[in-house]
Amino acid sequence: MSHGRPTGSSLTPSHSPECAIALLVVSRHSGRVRYTGRLSPEMDDIYTMIRAYRKIEESDASVTYEYNTVCSYWLYATVIVMGIGYGFEINPVFYLGVAVLALYVAIVYFPALNDARKIKAAIRDSEGTISGSRWSFSKPLRVKVDRKRTTE
Repeated sequence: MSHGRPTGSSLTPSHSPECAIALLVVSRHSGRVRYTGRLSPEMDDIYTMIRAYRKIEESDASVTYEYNTVCSYWLYATVIVMGIGYGFEINPVFYLGVAVLALYVAIVYFPALNDARKIKAAIRDSEGTISGSRWSFSKPLRVKVDRKRTTE
């Protein structure tokens, strides 16, 4: 039995919850935190569920991103909870809202920055098309970006 650090191949869903730390790995060269997705398919499904943008279609000419509507509702519900906590001077509710907002920023906002920059630049350069609404579950916001923009 080895007492060293587990390798990527030894991480399976049957391991203890402490293995969830393996999802985020700090790169030795850049010092940046990145998602590894090595724990289990179930954890990959959860990560996909909370991503702000996901690729739904990819071709040689373009990439289509779909915005996750849950992110909008999550953000505004958190702001409402914080407002209620602050307005009625209920500190635990306000602090809960602050903690949830910090969680939102860490797992939704920061990972979405790269995709959002590509989308914003493509729309600014008229190389993308937008359809849908960021508030609709039935017809979510979709952005089609030319492949030339995504490789820069």
